[in-house]
Amino acid sequence: MVGFDGVKVPPLSRVNIREFAFKFREAIGLEKQLFFPVVEIFENISQIWKGWEFDVATEKEMNGAEGHTFTEKKVIQIREDVFERATLRHGRDRMTIAHELGHVHLHQNVSPMYCRGVNIKRFENSEWQANCYGGELLISFHLRHQLGRHDDIVEKCCVSEQAAEIHWKIFNNMA
Repeated sequence: MVGFDGVKVPPLSRVNIREFAFKFREAIGLEKQLFFPVVEIFENISQIWKGWEFDVATEKEMNGAEGHTFTEKKVIQIREDVFERATLRHGRDRMTIAHELGHVHLHQNVSPMYCRGVNIKRFENSEWQANCYGGELLISFHLRHQLGRHDDIVEKCCVSEQAAEIHWKIFNNMA
């Protein structure tokens, strides 16, 4: 999830990604709800995106990775300990699932370009885009007026301090 070692994809700005995430919230009737039930969405992905499946895998099966999205197989795979913590509302683990949902929403019909050793601009980087999508999905910019303080973001959106800090800066035009 963390890091930007992705592949080159068509460019998207944070504003574009924000709108994709909000339209998804609207499509499933959660546009007014601060808390986004990412685990429940993950578990019901086949009802939202036809043909997609979820898989909870062991650390050995995941080779240490926290999550994978296989667009060609239409499978999102989450490591079992990450999934368990996400069900307990641990922010970083919820973000991992939201990040993988970002790959589905943003990249399922995209042919990535592999650019080994080439510096990819962040707005063309699949990992940066999925990170933005995950943050925008869990911490909706459109609902920022319901969040009075930085601590509100952590508590009401069930996200990590780091995610809350990033979005607090965005909300206040400091990022």
